[in-house]
Amino acid sequence: MEAEDALAKSEEAYHKALDDHEQALADHEQALAAVEEAKEALAEANARIEAGQKILAERARKMYRDGQATSFDLILGATTFEEFARNWSLLAMLNDSDADLVRTTKLERAKAEELKAELEEQEARADESIDEAERVTEEAEKLKDEAEQTLLDLQELLEQVDAEVDALLEKAHMERATVAFEGSKRIYTYTSEITRDVPSHEEVCEYALSKKGCPYVWGAEGPDSFDCSGLVRWAYLQIGMSLPHQTEALYHRADARLPVSEARPGDVLWRGDGDGFNGHVGIALNEGGTHYVHAPNFNTVVRDTDDLSYSGFTHCLRFV
Repeated sequence: MEAEDALAKSEEAYHKALDDHEQALADHEQALAAVEEAKEALAEANARIEAGQKILAERARKMYRDGQATSFDLILGATTFEEFARNWSLLAMLNDSDADLVRTTKLERAKAEELKAELEEQEARADESIDEAERVTEEAEKLKDEAEQTLLDLQELLEQVDAEVDALLEKAHMERATVAFEGSKRIYTYTSEITRDVPSHEEVCEYALSKKGCPYVWGAEGPDSFDCSGLVRWAYLQIGMSLPHQTEALYHRADARLPVSEARPGDVLWRGDGDGFNGHVGIALNEGGTHYVHAPNFNTVVRDTDDLSYSGFTHCLRFV
């Protein structure tokens, strides 16, 4: 659970870093757009200042070239009251126009200075946003690497857990077989010497071996899947003998119950778990039963590769 929580937190942090990265890039784009707007506004202000300065300069040059009289001369040079009034109004208009132009130029210059300061601020903000985007990108990559490493650690942990579970199951199986073996010595017996001449049925070996690779399915007795007693029943049916499909019942049905060391090909190797129901069976393939075919357990297939210590057989059974 701790590994899963760590992985979930790493993934959450990684996705948040990606979102922050996208936001930082958006902020950078917005800052760049603001920089461009400030540049355009500054250029327009400078253009207006330049235009105003040209007008004032041109007016000064014209007055110098034309030798225009001073304002005092213009007023006193009037010969009539009407001319005096007209010259006075003209002079006022010219002075107001020049004054407005000067004021406008000064305002534009001040605005240009403000725009320049704003431009510098926007450029600094754009630099900060791109730095932040790069920082967030590095952080996102780091979180991604951490998440991937966490996943690898989790997979390794799961593999270790699986291996430990398999080992525990194998140990439990062996302990159960040992207990069953000890219990069988107390509960189950061998038959008398008189019954030891019951014949074996070697011909069932080939039938059982023909089903190697078929999956183990509890309660199945062929033709394509089997449990342990189902395989024995199916193989013996091929030679015309009907045996019970249950481990304990096979023990009681047997015409001879002998030590495994006396097994012959075709004999049924048997183990009881001492509960009157559970156990395991296989079919001996050689003298002494060290080689046999069986359907071992869930998630396995019919096979002939296990040794006696795996199954813990205690008896061999023969049938007439």
